[in-house]
Amino acid sequence: MEDNKIGKENSEHVSSLEKQAEVPIEKLEKELALEAQNFVTAEVQFEEKLANNYSSEEINETKNEIDYSNKLNEINSEFAAAIATASPEAPPASTTTGEAVPFWKQKVELQKKELQETGEIAYDFIREHCKALGVEVGSLPKDVIDWDIANGGAKAHYSYIYNHIMTKSSSLHVLIHEELHYAASAKNSEAGKNAAQQGVTPEKRISKSGFVSTWGESEASSHSNFRSLNEAVTEKMAREILGKNKDRFEEEYKKKFPESVDQKKKFLKKYYDNQKSEWDAGSKDMYEWVAEPGETYEQFYDSKIKEFDKNFEAEQSKIPFNPEVLVDVEKVYQNEINIFDAMLEKLARHRAAEENISLEEAQIKEWSELQQAYLKGATTALRRIDSVIGTGTLREFDEIDYKKVRANTMTRDEYQKKVDDFLVKLNS
Repeated sequence: MEDNKIGKENSEHVSSLEKQAEVPIEKLEKELALEAQNFVTAEVQFEEKLANNYSSEEINETKNEIDYSNKLNEINSEFAAAIATASPEAPPASTTTGEAVPFWKQKVELQKKELQETGEIAYDFIREHCKALGVEVGSLPKDVIDWDIANGGAKAHYSYIYNHIMTKSSSLHVLIHEELHYAASAKNSEAGKNAAQQGVTPEKRISKSGFVSTWGESEASSHSNFRSLNEAVTEKMAREILGKNKDRFEEEYKKKFPESVDQKKKFLKKYYDNQKSEWDAGSKDMYEWVAEPGETYEQFYDSKIKEFDKNFEAEQSKIPFNPEVLVDVEKVYQNEINIFDAMLEKLARHRAAEENISLEEAQIKEWSELQQAYLKGATTALRRIDSVIGTGTLREFDEIDYKKVRANTMTRDEYQKKVDDFLVKLNS
């Protein structure tokens, strides 16, 4: 960024930032000028000013994250424990001591393996999208994603603090959304790693991903900036990536994991052959216990075999992968996306007039630049929103947080009224 451009931005924003942060104007001028010398340092200082300006009423729900690292140890059922410890590699048919691994546990391990594979392809799609934007993102370790069967609530969750994704769903859409949070996390992005190496990451910032930062002395007393805006950008990107790649998924899966397809077919046949064999051995006793009055043994036996065959066919339909992967999930953060789109429209109209370009070209530029800033954690890019749309726009959007409804600090009606009123304001 050129020095004269920075100087212009500083002069336009100093008065509003001074009012928000209530610090001497000389200090603001000095801090914002650092952007020309060291982008990372200026980025952190800008965020610290904003963080210090947020009230204690904006405390985040973090109870689920405080004990996050120990959550799997709290699951007591054998089935849940098997999921938590399942290997992403091919499930063994026997243990190291030669004992047969139960079929149900082999099935769980296959499901875990499929989740990892789906997540890997989802991340390939993300990396392609980011590369087209001119941003390189790091790789996705195999242990980042795991099943979440311990907690209620959302379908999936990325913990900024523990850098881990827990999911109840194998949906490609859900995984892309959460993996975008991972890709944009300061712990994984190049911008975040550079900041840590330069020693400019603020001590009171617990975590950062995209535009959202969590601040506080500890997880229990933390608050976040720009959560709603961050979720809007994440979900808008996720829908775009999904739309471009959904039809490619099956081809990519078969190409990338051919051994998994064959493995599932072999396991499924063995699994149902074993079920039939076990049932057949006790079928006469079962007939005595549960047969309908007047039903012959042959009728009872044939009906059960047909039931096995029907279940087998249903499971076969999940090869090469579970159809749930491509099922459209409930659209989340729609209100936040509507607000963000209204902001984008205003920004694009301003740019079109300023640069004498078409509205369509301006819309593409605005959206691309905000995605790039999101992936780099470049929070200072958001100053353009307050500059073009009006001082306080970012803060007003931040106050519209559905987490407050979940935490019972705001009713659904109050939340929706804030959304509707803000949209009217933005569209006026």
